[in-house]
Amino acid sequence: MTKYLLIAVGVLAILLAGTAAAWRMSVLSNERDQYRAEAEQAKALAGDYQRRVEAGNAIERTYLEAVKSANAQNDQLRADIASGARRVYVKANCPVQHPGASASSDAGRAELAPADGQTVSDLRAGIERKEALIRSLQQYIKEATK
Repeated sequence: MTKYLLIAVGVLAILLAGTAAAWRMSVLSNERDQYRAEAEQAKALAGDYQRRVEAGNAIERTYLEAVKSANAQNDQLRADIASGARRVYVKANCPVQHPGASASSDAGRAELAPADGQTVSDLRAGIERKEALIRSLQQYIKEATK
């Protein structure tokens, strides 16, 4: 009888050990699945982040090219104004210099001084830079919110 009791206790111990091992394997399997899901999610987030960074870099390159082109065009315009190859005119009513001369409502155009032409050119360059920046930021927002 003790022999059967020892065998029964041994079988019971083996069953308990097997059940504990199976439970532990189940817990470890669930943890593994959870970590895999988190890793996949992190990988997807990293891919999305990389895509957004690349889109932002492409937009920045486009913006910088537009600014560089606008700066080159404005530098050429400044040089042309300074050398006299181009002139900046403003349509204006010029006051009569001699009271006895015949009056005209439109005596011609008044030419800006070279410094004023430079100011107009600088204003134009600033506007172009701002417009290029606004376009690039709008494009970035569209790309980022897709």
